[in-house]
Amino acid sequence: KEIGILRAIGARKKDIKRVFNAETFIIGLCAGLIGVLVAYLLQIIINVILLALTGIAGLASLQWYSALVMVVISVALTLISGLVPASAAAKRDPVVALRSGGKARPRRRAPHRMIFPYAAARAAQDLRRPVFSARSCFFRGKIL
Repeated sequence: KEIGILRAIGARKKDIKRVFNAETFIIGLCAGLIGVLVAYLLQIIINVILLALTGIAGLASLQWYSALVMVVISVALTLISGLVPASAAAKRDPVVALRSGGKARPRRRAPHRMIFPYAAARAAQDLRRPVFSARSCFFRGKIL
């Protein structure tokens, strides 16, 4: 519905893409920062354990430039993975997006409902066939 509302108030396809790309940028930045924070917390715990076992302090360390590279990679990967959904969202018709709650496709029947009529017809066909026929008793000219 968000896409439909934005398009209804005059947002262009480019604007929809920008909104989605901004959201994926924020998600990637937050994920990268959380990952770096967890890495620094684990570094403290690992250094305490290694100091007790080996007597060497500061064995595990994460440099600031490595942390920065991890955040940049996280942002880049989320932006790349958000390109296809952003372009698909920009192409969506606003009327369809508002009417269907964001789902542009009609609802499909459940798979078991589609398969059952075929399976029932097939079973009925099998019941009409004789179990043994003259053909089924022969295999390469030999009687079984």
